[in-house]
Amino acid sequence: MPTPTEVTDSQGQVAPQASSLFANTWDLRFKIGVSRRYSSRLEGHYSSLDNVSTVAVLVGGSTALADVIGKGTSIAVYATLVVVVLTSLSLAFRWGDKARLHGGLYRQYTRLQERLDRAGGHLTEETFNEIKADYVMVEAEEPTIRTALIAICHNEEVEAQGHPKTEKISLRFWQRWFARFGTLPPYTWEK
Repeated sequence: MPTPTEVTDSQGQVAPQASSLFANTWDLRFKIGVSRRYSSRLEGHYSSLDNVSTVAVLVGGSTALADVIGKGTSIAVYATLVVVVLTSLSLAFRWGDKARLHGGLYRQYTRLQERLDRAGGHLTEETFNEIKADYVMVEAEEPTIRTALIAICHNEEVEAQGHPKTEKISLRFWQRWFARFGTLPPYTWEK
Protein backbone atom coordinates (compact mmCIF):
# COMPACT_ATOMS: atom_id res chain seq x y z
CA MET A 1 0.00 0.00 0.00
CA PRO A 2 1.44 3.42 -0.92
CA THR A 3 2.04 6.04 1.73
CA PRO A 4 -0.04 9.24 1.50
CA THR A 5 2.83 11.09 -0.21
CA GLU A 6 3.43 8.48 -2.93
CA VAL A 7 1.79 8.75 -6.33
CA THR A 8 0.09 5.70 -7.85
CA ASP A 9 -0.62 4.86 -11.46
CA SER A 10 -3.96 3.71 -12.86
CA GLN A 11 -3.41 0.13 -11.59
CA GLY A 12 -2.61 1.26 -8.03
CA GLN A 13 1.15 0.71 -8.36
CA VAL A 14 3.52 3.26 -6.90
CA ALA A 15 5.02 5.29 -9.72
CA PRO A 16 8.81 4.64 -9.74
CA GLN A 17 9.79 8.30 -10.03
CA ALA A 18 7.40 9.21 -7.19
CA SER A 19 8.95 6.53 -4.98
CA SER A 20 12.41 7.81 -5.83
CA LEU A 21 11.29 11.38 -5.14
CA PHE A 22 9.91 10.28 -1.77
CA ALA A 23 13.25 8.67 -0.81
CA ASN A 24 15.20 11.68 -2.02
CA THR A 25 12.92 13.99 -0.04
CA TRP A 26 13.61 12.08 3.17
CA ASP A 27 17.34 12.22 2.45
CA LEU A 28 17.21 15.98 1.88
CA ARG A 29 15.02 16.48 4.95
CA PHE A 30 17.65 14.62 7.03
CA LYS A 31 20.51 16.72 5.61
CA ILE A 32 18.63 19.94 6.30
CA GLY A 33 17.95 18.77 9.86
CA VAL A 34 21.64 18.08 10.44
CA SER A 35 22.60 21.45 8.94
CA ARG A 36 20.09 23.30 11.15
CA ARG A 37 21.46 21.61 14.27
CA TYR A 38 25.04 22.35 13.22
CA SER A 39 24.39 26.04 12.53
CA SER A 40 22.44 26.42 15.75
CA ARG A 41 25.24 24.85 17.79
CA LEU A 42 27.91 27.08 16.27
CA GLU A 43 25.79 30.20 16.66
CA GLY A 44 25.46 29.45 20.37
CA HIS A 45 29.15 28.63 20.68
CA TYR A 46 30.36 31.84 19.06
CA SER A 47 27.79 33.96 20.91
CA SER A 48 29.04 32.52 24.19
CA LEU A 49 32.68 33.23 23.30
CA ASP A 50 31.78 36.77 22.30
CA ASN A 51 29.79 37.36 25.50
CA VAL A 52 32.48 35.92 27.79
CA SER A 53 35.10 38.02 26.02
CA THR A 54 33.01 41.19 26.38
CA VAL A 55 32.32 40.58 30.08
CA ALA A 56 35.98 39.81 30.80
CA VAL A 57 37.09 42.97 29.00
CA LEU A 58 34.59 45.05 30.98
CA VAL A 59 35.62 43.53 34.31
CA GLY A 60 39.33 43.72 33.48
CA GLY A 61 39.07 47.31 32.26
CA SER A 62 37.11 48.33 35.36
CA THR A 63 39.64 46.62 37.61
CA ALA A 64 42.54 48.32 35.86
CA LEU A 65 40.85 51.71 36.10
CA ALA A 66 40.04 51.25 39.79
CA ASP A 67 43.60 50.16 40.49
CA VAL A 68 45.08 53.14 38.63
CA ILE A 69 42.78 55.52 40.50
CA GLY A 70 43.79 53.86 43.78
CA LYS A 71 47.47 54.34 42.84
CA GLY A 72 48.18 50.61 42.79
CA THR A 73 50.01 49.10 39.83
CA SER A 74 50.32 45.31 40.09
CA ILE A 75 46.64 44.51 39.56
CA ALA A 76 46.36 47.15 36.85
CA VAL A 77 49.14 45.51 34.84
CA TYR A 78 47.49 42.07 34.94
CA ALA A 79 44.00 43.43 34.31
CA THR A 80 45.28 45.42 31.35
CA LEU A 81 47.06 42.33 30.00
CA VAL A 82 43.81 40.32 30.22
CA VAL A 83 41.92 43.10 28.43
CA VAL A 84 44.52 43.27 25.65
CA VAL A 85 44.62 39.49 25.13
CA LEU A 86 40.85 39.04 25.09
CA THR A 87 40.26 42.05 22.86
CA SER A 88 42.92 40.76 20.46
CA LEU A 89 41.32 37.29 20.36
CA SER A 90 37.87 38.74 19.83
CA LEU A 91 39.09 40.96 17.00
CA ALA A 92 41.17 38.21 15.39
CA PHE A 93 38.54 35.47 15.50
CA ARG A 94 35.50 37.75 15.10
CA TRP A 95 33.27 35.62 17.30
CA GLY A 96 30.30 37.98 17.07
CA ASP A 97 30.43 37.95 13.26
CA LYS A 98 30.64 34.15 13.21
CA ALA A 99 27.65 33.90 15.56
CA ARG A 100 25.61 36.14 13.23
CA LEU A 101 26.73 34.13 10.18
CA HIS A 102 25.62 30.83 11.70
CA GLY A 103 22.36 32.39 12.90
CA GLY A 104 21.67 33.46 9.32
CA LEU A 105 22.52 29.99 7.99
CA TYR A 106 20.17 28.45 10.56
CA ARG A 107 17.34 30.70 9.36
CA GLN A 108 18.03 29.81 5.71
CA TYR A 109 18.00 26.07 6.48
CA THR A 110 14.78 26.54 8.44
CA ARG A 111 13.16 28.23 5.41
CA LEU A 112 14.16 25.25 3.26
CA GLN A 113 12.64 22.90 5.85
CA GLU A 114 9.47 24.99 5.79
CA ARG A 115 9.26 24.76 1.99
CA LEU A 116 9.54 20.97 2.17
CA ASP A 117 6.88 20.82 4.89
CA ARG A 118 4.50 23.13 3.00
CA ALA A 119 4.79 21.02 -0.16
CA GLY A 120 3.93 17.91 1.82
CA GLY A 121 2.33 15.22 -0.33
CA HIS A 122 2.14 17.59 -3.29
CA LEU A 123 5.90 17.85 -3.74
CA THR A 124 6.80 17.75 -7.40
CA GLU A 125 10.14 16.83 -8.92
CA GLU A 126 10.57 20.45 -9.99
CA THR A 127 9.92 21.83 -6.49
CA PHE A 128 12.23 19.20 -4.98
CA ASN A 129 15.02 20.16 -7.39
CA GLU A 130 14.57 23.86 -6.56
CA ILE A 131 14.79 23.19 -2.83
CA LYS A 132 17.80 20.92 -3.29
CA ALA A 133 19.58 23.56 -5.41
CA ASP A 134 18.83 26.19 -2.75
CA TYR A 135 20.22 23.81 -0.11
CA VAL A 136 23.47 23.49 -2.06
CA MET A 137 23.70 27.28 -2.32
CA VAL A 138 23.21 27.74 1.44
CA GLU A 139 25.70 24.97 2.15
CA ALA A 140 28.26 26.79 -0.04
CA GLU A 141 28.11 29.74 2.38
CA GLU A 142 29.29 27.54 5.27
CA PRO A 143 32.78 28.33 6.51
CA THR A 144 35.21 25.51 7.31
CA ILE A 145 33.24 22.46 8.43
CA ARG A 146 33.92 20.80 11.77
CA THR A 147 33.32 17.16 10.88
CA ALA A 148 33.13 15.96 14.48
CA LEU A 149 30.35 18.45 15.18
CA ILE A 150 28.58 17.34 11.98
CA ALA A 151 28.81 13.74 13.27
CA ILE A 152 27.27 14.79 16.61
CA CYS A 153 24.44 16.61 14.81
CA HIS A 154 23.98 13.57 12.53
CA ASN A 155 23.53 11.35 15.61
CA GLU A 156 20.98 13.76 17.10
CA GLU A 157 19.04 13.80 13.84
CA VAL A 158 19.11 9.97 13.72
CA GLU A 159 17.45 9.95 17.15
CA ALA A 160 15.01 12.77 16.33
CA GLN A 161 13.76 11.01 13.19
CA GLY A 162 13.57 7.59 14.82
CA HIS A 163 16.20 5.89 12.67
CA PRO A 164 17.91 2.75 14.04
CA LYS A 165 20.82 3.34 16.41
CA THR A 166 23.03 1.47 13.96
CA GLU A 167 22.94 4.64 11.81
CA LYS A 168 24.78 6.61 14.50
CA ILE A 169 28.42 7.55 14.05
CA SER A 170 30.85 6.52 16.77
CA LEU A 171 33.01 9.31 18.21
CA ARG A 172 35.80 9.30 20.77
CA PHE A 173 35.29 11.36 23.93
CA TRP A 174 37.97 13.90 22.97
CA GLN A 175 36.30 14.41 19.58
CA ARG A 176 33.01 15.22 21.33
CA TRP A 177 34.70 17.59 23.80
CA PHE A 178 36.51 19.63 21.15
CA ALA A 179 33.93 19.36 18.35
CA ARG A 180 33.06 23.07 18.42
CA PHE A 181 36.69 24.06 17.98
CA GLY A 182 37.78 21.56 15.32
CA THR A 183 38.13 17.87 14.52
CA LEU A 184 40.73 15.78 16.30
CA PRO A 185 42.08 12.44 14.99
CA PRO A 186 41.14 9.82 14.01
CA TYR A 187 39.43 11.35 10.99
CA THR A 188 37.53 8.25 9.91
CA TRP A 189 34.06 7.49 11.26
CA GLU A 190 32.53 4.17 12.18
CA LYS A 191 28.88 3.33 12.62
